[in-house]
Amino acid sequence: IKSNGGEHLKNFKKENVTYNMCLVAVQSNGEAISYVPEQYRTEEIYQEACKHGGMVLGRVPKEYMSKEICEYAIASTGLALQYVPDAYRTMELCKKAVSCSSQAYWYVPIEYITPEFVVEVAHNSKYSYSTISSLPDSLKKSPFYYEVICIEPEFIWHIPRKVLTAKIGKAAIKAMG
Repeated sequence: IKSNGGEHLKNFKKENVTYNMCLVAVQSNGEAISYVPEQYRTEEIYQEACKHGGMVLGRVPKEYMSKEICEYAIASTGLALQYVPDAYRTMELCKKAVSCSSQAYWYVPIEYITPEFVVEVAHNSKYSYSTISSLPDSLKKSPFYYEVICIEPEFIWHIPRKVLTAKIGKAAIKAMG
């Protein structure tokens, strides 16, 4: 399993599978949870699966769902945010998710997405300023972009031309000197 990948677990007869084999399988690939027999699907197995395949969070039973397991999943892939229950969907977790994957903006509560949020995400993301392209359509308007530019003028190069206004341009020029 270790050398052939977690999916290799499916090639064993269920009576020959052990807990340790299941643990190694999900540590190799979180999606291997699909081949873990029901009796071995423990909180630890789900945690390891989420660490190594964040989208597994969508299959975690309610009794094992926790803030910790959500953080593991988000660290693996920001898109796991879609499976985070509202009780655990904090602004900080959303920032981490979008920093990992800008498409996670689609799952961030709209009230969290402020110009300050967008700028902080850009500074912490490997995608930097291009993260702005994944904002929800309801925010892709000149007034929102103007506020973002006032905080961080470098975004000017990533704003769609159709919403660029003279006001936004002047704000960027003023801020950049």
